[in-house]
Amino acid sequence: GDINETQRKLRLERVMGYLSHAIEADRPLDKLTREDAREVRDHMLRDLHMKPATVRRYMNDIRAVVSFGLIELGVRDALNPFLRLEVRVQTTARDERSPIPSDTLKAIRSRLADHAGADLWHIWRILEGTGCRLGEVTGLLVSDLHLDNSIPYLNLVHHPHRRLKNNASVRRVPLLGEALAATKEALKGAGKSNVLFPRYGRVRGADVASASLMKHVRLITDDPKVAVHSLRHNMKDRLLRARASEYDRNMVLGHMNRGEGDRYGGPDARLEVAAEVVRSALEVKPL
Repeated sequence: GDINETQRKLRLERVMGYLSHAIEADRPLDKLTREDAREVRDHMLRDLHMKPATVRRYMNDIRAVVSFGLIELGVRDALNPFLRLEVRVQTTARDERSPIPSDTLKAIRSRLADHAGADLWHIWRILEGTGCRLGEVTGLLVSDLHLDNSIPYLNLVHHPHRRLKNNASVRRVPLLGEALAATKEALKGAGKSNVLFPRYGRVRGADVASASLMKHVRLITDDPKVAVHSLRHNMKDRLLRARASEYDRNMVLGHMNRGEGDRYGGPDARLEVAAEVVRSALEVKPL
């Protein structure tokens, strides 16, 4: 019933293929060994030349499948040999996303303004001015916009066509400056549609928007660390320079805050605080 059910089924079939390549398909679950688990891991690393981060994701899938089987088939006293099996993931600067340098950002903006479709240009400006994830913006409904509020904002909630990453992602995102202007323009362009971006407001629509935006980005820079997602890093840097607390940064960006309660009370209070820190980060003058 998941909105990405087809994709998840294909991934599961792919994972089971990696598993059965290293272990015979008729091996009983209670006969799996630690050596079997290592062979599955090493097969992906050694023979398929996968990146460690990719192998770790697939190993998490396999671990879940085996655990499910042990429980559902009533295999007692059998340990899951894939538990706590280490896959070393080397994090290097090459693998990470980076904020977009100011000169590069200026060139990308110029490219999009002159050559991209209006919807892509609107999306980029909203991303840049809010720090939202791409899927959060492309999946917006018109009903998510609250532009007549004393503090205009996007109401990010789960939708059937677009789920949010986690509960912290459910939030109100203040719209200020150019992001507000872009949202108003997008609303006008949406016409009678209940989806703000009809071309991308669907299952996997964010992937299509990402591919389209990246074609323009790659005409400006071939730096692998620069991508659409880099705009979130730009916003994080702006919030840091504005001396926003970690709690406030997480609240704006939709990250989990660990170990703290609902410090700012209700959604209206949270929106006010978010608007203040974003206004300071973007150096937008109060109305």
